[in-house]
Amino acid sequence: MDPSQETRSRPAPRWHRWAVPGLLMVHGLACWLARPIGYLTGQDDIEYLALAQTLRQGSYHFLFRADA
Repeated sequence: MDPSQETRSRPAPRWHRWAVPGLLMVHGLACWLARPIGYLTGQDDIEYLALAQTLRQGSYHFLFRADA
């Protein structure tokens, strides 16, 4: 047997090339479908909406959180 043939690695099977991107796409789709829909008051959504409204009016007001 030729020594150069022993050290050469075989190419990966074709399904390996599609498995990783396919799993990433399935994971991304599952995350997108599991996300909460709409604006939530428990996170920073309301603060960013209020900031966007003040910026649209041409001013900037730092809004304090009532629970802080």
